[in-house]
Amino acid sequence: MFELSVEPLENIGKARLTIRVGGQYVTENEDFLDEHRVKRSLIMDPIPWVEWVAANWWRLRWEGEHHGSPTVDWRMSHCLSGAAGGIVWPHVCMHSDGEAIFLRAKPTRGENAALRFLNAAEGWVDAEAFEQALDASVTQTLQMIPEDHPAKALWADVMAERADPETALWRRLEARMGFDPDEGPESLIQRLISAGARFGEQAMEELAADSSTEMPAMLEELGDAISTSHLPVMSLEDLHGIEPPTRLHAANRPPWQSGVDMATQVRTCLGMGNDPVTDRRLSELLHLPEDILTTEGPRLPKYDWNAGLRRDSGILVNLSSHRHTGRRFGLARLLGDALAFDKSEKLLPSTRARTARQKYQRAFAQSLLCPYEALIEWMDTDAPDDDQIEAAAEHFQVSTRVVEHTLENYCSTSYH
Repeated sequence: MFELSVEPLENIGKARLTIRVGGQYVTENEDFLDEHRVKRSLIMDPIPWVEWVAANWWRLRWEGEHHGSPTVDWRMSHCLSGAAGGIVWPHVCMHSDGEAIFLRAKPTRGENAALRFLNAAEGWVDAEAFEQALDASVTQTLQMIPEDHPAKALWADVMAERADPETALWRRLEARMGFDPDEGPESLIQRLISAGARFGEQAMEELAADSSTEMPAMLEELGDAISTSHLPVMSLEDLHGIEPPTRLHAANRPPWQSGVDMATQVRTCLGMGNDPVTDRRLSELLHLPEDILTTEGPRLPKYDWNAGLRRDSGILVNLSSHRHTGRRFGLARLLGDALAFDKSEKLLPSTRARTARQKYQRAFAQSLLCPYEALIEWMDTDAPDDDQIEAAAEHFQVSTRVVEHTLENYCSTSYH
């Protein structure tokens, strides 16, 4: 459940901000200067709200969770408490996986604040619903602001950028790499856009989300790989009738669920039941040499991720892992990605970015190689010890980490 609304209070020149996440009003506050009254909404100056949303719209909508400890810059762009205006704002932070927005709110700590926010909450919101809520809140707020105020021009610029496809693509790439508008490295963004025309825009956005200093060299090597044949070629001709997901992350349907459902389709199509996927079965299914999973063969030395690259003859396979289980998992991720994206996407990247695509891929690979029901049936327990986990990993030919994640994920409500 998500609600974000702004109600103008014309008589006092203020506005009432209400944010609800997961059934909790995260704007609910106790006002020590107003006889400790508890209110569900925050009375605010409308101008700082518009300025913060407009200045950070692209990063709020497209930038992912920060790797490691969030920087000051990330917090200022993603946490409402970083907004200006001399207002005590709720500590609500937001980030995107590309298709949905995650919001997390924390209550005010300590007892010295004049205004104390009371509730903790977190949850995912469909990106389109998030956009609509933000737009509506700004539209309401703009009614209270003088026509010549710079905040109106700032928001008009954002809307114009969103309406222009070329500018919007540039801004998305900037945001996914963690840059404010006009702050991204121009030469790299131009290279990503050019590569997007050749390999697929969605693939380039995925690379941008896992920005790397080696990206220019990687893009050059991908271009060379198109015309070479030294990489093994994967074929999906034996997987007819598999229905790809409409979206990886939709309302009430997280990307891990799309991955699990797709893997279930594949196992059902092949009549696998709860059997483990042997190297021979996996390689024969994809028309690959079996030793691709046990021997380090040809790969792109500058491209440090698993990747598939579509050609007329099939999909070139680049596996970066040195380990047997890592190569199996990487190949399974590529299979899931190939089934989910159409042929206009030439590059199928498996990155470390915390995107909906990455979550889908990992859930698909985990469920294809080590489905929960098969794991529990084989172990005959849902609370195994270390020896049982190691034995299960050997049986399904996955890492112990995959077994542990399978158990953990199904004991929780989400892969997020």
